[in-house]
Amino acid sequence: MTDDILSGLMRVNRQWIKFCKGRLAPYQYVGAMRLIVAYAHKYPGPKREAAPPADGEGRAER
Repeated sequence: MTDDILSGLMRVNRQWIKFCKGRLAPYQYVGAMRLIVAYAHKYPGPKREAAPPADGEGRAER
């Protein structure tokens, strides 16, 4: 019973790795980089409301 479960989990893991390699290959991601992509997708970080002005306005005077 446990061998069936373990072999099933291993098969799913192999399929997931194969899928990730195929989808990320055009971007030249290799190895553990897929984990970084998965983390960034799950936790995208803070969203910015607006980009800072390009001409330097709003910066503190020195």
